[in-house]
Amino acid sequence: MATTQGWNAPSAPGACKTGSPPTSLEVGTPTRSTTQNEPGAQGEPAMRSVALDLGKRVIEWCEVERGEVRGRGRVRALEELLGVLGPGQSKACVAFEACRESRHVHDVVQSWGQEPVVVDTTRVRAMGIGSHGRKNDRLDCEVLARALEQGHVARAHVLSDRARELRELAEQHRALTETRKRLIIHARGLARGRGWDVPECEPGQFADKLARQSLPEPYSKLLVPLLAPLQSLEPEIAAVDLRIQECAAAAPGSTLERLASVPGVSVLVASAVLSVLDDATRFHRACEVAAYFGLCPSEHSTGGKQRLGSITKRGNAYARWMLVQSAWCILRSRSVSDPLVRWAQRTAARRGRMRAAVAVARRLVRILWALWRDGTFYDPEQLRWEQARRRADQNNEPPTQADRTAQQQRAQRQAQHKLLRQQRTHQRTLHNHDLEVTHS
Repeated sequence: MATTQGWNAPSAPGACKTGSPPTSLEVGTPTRSTTQNEPGAQGEPAMRSVALDLGKRVIEWCEVERGEVRGRGRVRALEELLGVLGPGQSKACVAFEACRESRHVHDVVQSWGQEPVVVDTTRVRAMGIGSHGRKNDRLDCEVLARALEQGHVARAHVLSDRARELRELAEQHRALTETRKRLIIHARGLARGRGWDVPECEPGQFADKLARQSLPEPYSKLLVPLLAPLQSLEPEIAAVDLRIQECAAAAPGSTLERLASVPGVSVLVASAVLSVLDDATRFHRACEVAAYFGLCPSEHSTGGKQRLGSITKRGNAYARWMLVQSAWCILRSRSVSDPLVRWAQRTAARRGRMRAAVAVARRLVRILWALWRDGTFYDPEQLRWEQARRRADQNNEPPTQADRTAQQQRAQRQAQHKLLRQQRTHQRTLHNHDLEVTHS
């Protein structure tokens, strides 16, 4: 007696694997459904696909529906798009590349009731922008709209309000310190041109030391005009530093203290990491964080042969520079008990100090992300045990829970002391400036 094959029963080669016995089809019956034969959806799309090409003087816009351009135009201001994307218009998904004004455009488009999509600029070539040697605002806008409709857009992360404020404060600090550096370089150059070498000192003390010296007649005419802007920059830099510390300290979970517990990490470095990452849960592994900061080596491997080059230098250049400066602090540290410092010194002896600084910066950002993700403080004993475990050291015993708790409390106190010391330094600078203004 023949048995009927079920859904999971094995069938003969070439047989139709269905839940019911195969039946014959009439001639002309299509082998695919109607929606599979027709390109795209048949009904009206749930949302329109609109792309913007943000320029300094004009903004190109293009709307694509079912692969065809439905509308396009050029405006001089974002407010002129109210007739296309305003609150009274139908729902639209609006895509534009990440740039300086993309944060403002994101907020405005969202306030209009539309869905903004910030596009990652490092992946626009994969979408077809600039292909075939043709690139202009009109074509870029159309290609971006088609990619948005097809779902091939690589989205960039939109910073939170706290991260935006930290990023803006960091840019203020960078502008002020760069201005101070240029003024000091000019002052030293003018003095050396007259045969006088200005003694070395910290940048924040340069103006005060120079003002306390009795300068001869030719030097006073050259350097005194530079002292006034230098002296006015110091309280401004201190005020911005205090605002950065206050904004970073508002992060939930004492994140600033956790990041500052790592040796070589100051408030500026911790705030730079906070403003770039914004959310630790965005990343799954530490290597993704290192690649996000551009600290991973570039790779051009093919045919089974691996070729590694210099670091990619993608992402935020200022935050990467800050991490490298922290790495140099770790390399110059005289601590012999910290495993991170010992690893940095061994790497410098083996590969050179320049490469070691980049390697330490890469490891440092991985450690900072792990502390932020796990909500813990820097624990050198735990790090030392993990390094010994990787070396398969059987004689190394893991620290007990009591030891780890005591180390966490000790690291928290050290981080609080570090932050308090930096805060008092900035407050002292502001206080001294107020006294000088009062006496003058």
